[in-house]
Amino acid sequence: MRRAARDDLASFAADARGLEAAAASPSASEAYRAALAAYERAELACDHARSPEDLRVVASTLAVGRHELARARALLDGDEAPPPRRPCFFDARHGPGVREVEWDSRRVAACEADAERLERGAAPDVRHVLVDGRPVPYWHAPPEFRPWIEGQYGEARL
Repeated sequence: MRRAARDDLASFAADARGLEAAAASPSASEAYRAALAAYERAELACDHARSPEDLRVVASTLAVGRHELARARALLDGDEAPPPRRPCFFDARHGPGVREVEWDSRRVAACEADAERLERGAAPDVRHVLVDGRPVPYWHAPPEFRPWIEGQYGEARL
């Protein structure tokens, strides 16, 4: 589970680096700074985590940071800042969902790329975690992953 949290941090850092232009933008810099602050809090929490429950804070803090990155991206592009949204169900690293889609007999939040995949009849890009050395969809992970999952999806308070 710590590996999954570290992967989340690395993915977030890469997304933030790709948006560095927002730091110099009068309209987007505040959201970008908030995203970086969330990253720093999540990284510190991960460094101090001693149990699966401790990783809940890492995941929920990154969910807040992803929302701030989405705000910075929109503002940098001259668009209106998006409202808080639940993360993409298929992989929280995709950022906030942009629309609801029908999947497996239920409605879930999806990023634009996964929504388009589903419209074409293709499979979404699902987050896998390593369990006993093999990748499984995160929703099939054992119970010790629950705090990390809930941090991303169940407790992200934006």
